[in-house]
Amino acid sequence: MRPSVPRRQVLDRVGTVLALDRPVFTLYAHPKLFKEPKEAIAEKLSPLLKISPAELYKKFNQGKREFELRTPSLKMFPSGSTSCGSMG
Repeated sequence: MRPSVPRRQVLDRVGTVLALDRPVFTLYAHPKLFKEPKEAIAEKLSPLLKISPAELYKKFNQGKREFELRTPSLKMFPSGSTSCGSMG
């Protein structure tokens, strides 16, 4: 992993925070290489990824060799949803 330098907050002209840096993690899973049952792996990863064990188990059984799991994206608007149109 490369070390990362956090970005500065994006502020409007009066100093209101419009955007801030937040780490997002990606996990690559290879179900055929699991040494434990898929159900057990799903139970362990569920709280970390904030994905239900049932949904993880379903992904594990799709027959793909590998896939990525990401933490859910987060959009926060410190000034409420009124600033969401200007941020994209």
